[in-house]
Amino acid sequence: MEVRLKNAPCGYLKLDHKSFLIEANDTFLNEMGYKKQEVVGQHIESFLKPANKMVFHSYFYPNINLFGAVDELYIKFKNGEGEETPFLMNACQVEGDSEKFVDCILMPMRKRIDYEMELRASKKKIEDAYLKNEHALIELENIYQEIEEKQNDLLLLNEKLKRLANTDQLTEFQIVDYLK
Repeated sequence: MEVRLKNAPCGYLKLDHKSFLIEANDTFLNEMGYKKQEVVGQHIESFLKPANKMVFHSYFYPNINLFGAVDELYIKFKNGEGEETPFLMNACQVEGDSEKFVDCILMPMRKRIDYEMELRASKKKIEDAYLKNEHALIELENIYQEIEEKQNDLLLLNEKLKRLANTDQLTEFQIVDYLK
């Protein structure tokens, strides 16, 4: 394996035509907590839990066999401690001198997932605050409408009181007009 590929900033796997690992770069081995002898010769599915095996069977194999490539497959590999580590995988089929093999590039997604979860949480908070503000605005508009109605009622009542205050109740004579 080339030195640049051995220490590339992403994981690299080389699989034979039956999906057994031929090579793995140091970046992948270090990320996953494996030694080279623990992975070389192993079937790639031995690093997958059942749910990810289903994804692998339904996406990886059909695409690699039909189109010779796989783009942006989200997959989780078991690390040396049995925990899953998420990766974004791109792969392409390559014709060697005597056989076909598959080159796989694996980008760790742990930080990306944390970032997306943080974004979702922030988005949820913003949406909740927006809804709260919408409800508050509706409530304020209702209160404003109620105040307008009460103000109109008070103005009408005030007019009645003015008329009563300025009218002699016995004669219904306008006192204000008489004084002018």
